[in-house]
Parts: sequence; C-alpha cells; structure tokens
Amino acid sequence: MSAVGNDIAALPSRFALSDVLGLVGALDHADIGILLLDAELHAVYMNQPFRDLWTIPDVLAARRPSFRDLVRHVETTHWRHVAPNQRRSYLRRRERAIRAGAVAPTPIELPDGRQVRFRCDTLPDGGRLLTYADVTDDIRRASESAVQRISAELRFATETLETQAAYLVALAEETEETRKQADTARLMLEREVEERRNIEAQLRQVATTDSLTGVLNRAAFLTCAERELIRARNNGKVLSILMLDADHFKTVNDRHGHAGGDAVLQYLAGACRTAMRAGDSIGRLGGEEFAVVLPGATLEMGEEVAERLRGQIASHAVWHGGVPIAFTVSVGVGAARCADQSIEQVMARADAALYAAKEAGRNRVVLERAA
Repeated sequence: MSAVGNDIAALPSRFALSDVLGLVGALDHADIGILLLDAELHAVYMNQPFRDLWTIPDVLAARRPSFRDLVRHVETTHWRHVAPNQRRSYLRRRERAIRAGAVAPTPIELPDGRQVRFRCDTLPDGGRLLTYADVTDDIRRASESAVQRISAELRFATETLETQAAYLVALAEETEETRKQADTARLMLEREVEERRNIEAQLRQVATTDSLTGVLNRAAFLTCAERELIRARNNGKVLSILMLDADHFKTVNDRHGHAGGDAVLQYLAGACRTAMRAGDSIGRLGGEEFAVVLPGATLEMGEEVAERLRGQIASHAVWHGGVPIAFTVSVGVGAARCADQSIEQVMARADAALYAAKEAGRNRVVLERAA
C-alpha cells in the first residue's frame, strides 16, 4: 500500500468524520478507493478511485446512498452470483459486518482476476471508513519472486550435483571397484538432477497456467502478448487480438451448476486451440473472458479466425452429466496500430468491439472501429 494508503488507515484513531471530510480534495488522487459512511451507514463521501472500481454512476453517488444500496449495485453489475431469493440475507450479512465495527484487511477477488484488499475502520463519531486497495501487482510480483527464488535454489543445487557427478567419474578411473561405486552414485545423482529439473518445469507451469482450462493465465498472457507486439513492431509486421466472452454464462451456471460452467469454459479453451494457428497464444483473463493474440494477422485475418471459432461453438453442444449444454460466444477483434505503446491499447479496442457484439445481440464477431 502507498504512503497515502497508510495515512488513511491510521485516520480513525486521530480524526472525527468531520475532520476527515476536509481531506476530500486530495483523496481523488489516492491510489485506493475510499468510502465514508455516517453512523446510519449512508455514504457521505466516496472518492473517484472507489467509483471507478465499482462503476458507481453519478445518479447513485449524488443521492447519498446507503451501504445496502451500494452493495446491491455492485452485486447486480459485477458478480450477480447471489440468487434473487438469497439476496436479502446476503445484503443483511454484509451490512451487519460493517455495522458491527472494524473489519480486518480482507482479500476480494474481482471477476476480471484483479485482487482487492478491503478494510473497514470505525470513526470516533460512529461513522465508518472503508478502503479498497488494488494489490494485484503486489501479489503477482510476490509470486514471481518466489518462483525465481526457488528456481535459483534449484539451479544452484543442480550445478552442485553435476559437479559432484563429474568428480565421481574421475575417481572411477583409479580402480575397477571405485568405478563401480562411482557408476552407482552417478546414476543416482543423474536421477536426482532430472527430478529437480522436472520440479522447476512444474513450477514454471503453475506460475503461468490457468488451472481450470490449461491456457495461459492473465499475467502470463499479458507478458506474452506484449512480447509479440514488440516483435511485430521491430520486424514491421502486423498483429491482431481477439477478445472472447461466453454468452449468458450466468444462465449456464444457474441451470447446470458450476461444474457445468467449468465444462463450458474447458470446451471453449479447447475450441480456441483448434481454431488457432501455429504461433498464436490464448489466455483466460478471468471468469468467462478469454483473449487470443494472432502474430502476423491483419484485422481481416483475425475476423476469419474469430468467425471460424464462433461458428464451431454455435454448432456444437457441450455434454455434461449426460445433458447437452448449448452456448455461443461473442468476439471483438482489434489490430495493432503504429501509435500503440502497449498491448493494453490493442486489447482495449478489441474489448470495445466485444461490448458492441454483446449489445448487438451476442453470437457475433465485431471489428474495432476504424481509426
């Protein structure tokens, strides 16, 4: 958390709600979302990062909504995972937790894969200070650091074992008996070296792969796609991106359970592999959203791949538990431009095209708007 985040976390022990409100001019530039509630749990202030995080519209923010209204908005616009007949008890549980007082830092995973750390503190005059810090990059860096440290330790141990094996081979030349002993020890060391190399490969696999579908996870895909964009720019080549989303995925989960939803996501990942060319890469960005990077493909070539994939999925059902599950996908296609500084810019245009495909009725391919 930044220095601003640390200062905000310490405010409840030094200021009343009226004092905190004097800082609102600076809080819109903080790197954490901040929500101030009065003693009746009505919003008296929310900074811009909080509104951006939970997509709070102006009309909702302007009427000093209750915490329950905000939770209901987030539930219906972001997750929608609570059944209507359970929503009342769900809202009451959330409200009781805040009304009870301080809540220790709690991790929240968003549908797009980001990680947010939530905290609630009680103010001296009965209000509540809620903070939401995006810690996705911190978690990713910690994971990468751990994998790098373990890999370095394994490489050091492997090199040591290889050195010992070479020494034993030299000893084997002295006597026949020593040679036999050295051969046995060398074979054991070689097996251990191979096992350690397998462990290192497995660590790399875990760090870069989505466990459900076997495709690249979000962080690994972004790294791969950024590398392909740099290569395309250096070599004067083209590149396109597909953004895919399973249509009405919530309905699939409601009708067939999460196991049925998992079967749909696994089938979608397999269909993407079948439609892809050699050198293409696919990643799961979070939930039911996938992305494919197509090096050397123009916007029109990307459209052909996307349409082939869309048609294949629309014409086949997924069988789960003896029941067919029919579903479709919407696809947005974007292509790299000379002015692009990062792969996120290409993905943003493809994502806008995906949104347009959803708005136009789903089960279709839409290209990015012309520059």
